[in-house]
Amino acid sequence: MKMASCTEQFIRTVPKAELHVHLQSTLEPKVLFRLAERNRMALRWPSKNALRAA
Repeated sequence: MKMASCTEQFIRTVPKAELHVHLQSTLEPKVLFRLAERNRMALRWPSKNALRAA
């Protein structure tokens, strides 16, 4: 088996996982509120403190 074929076979057979994140857990509240305001988006939290407590 050629090296490329071994690599391709490995990639096809290795278990996969979907990785994703949620913005509210990756951004500081200040930044999230600033982005929401800039993009005219409503957030479900009324304040930065409410988001921190969530």
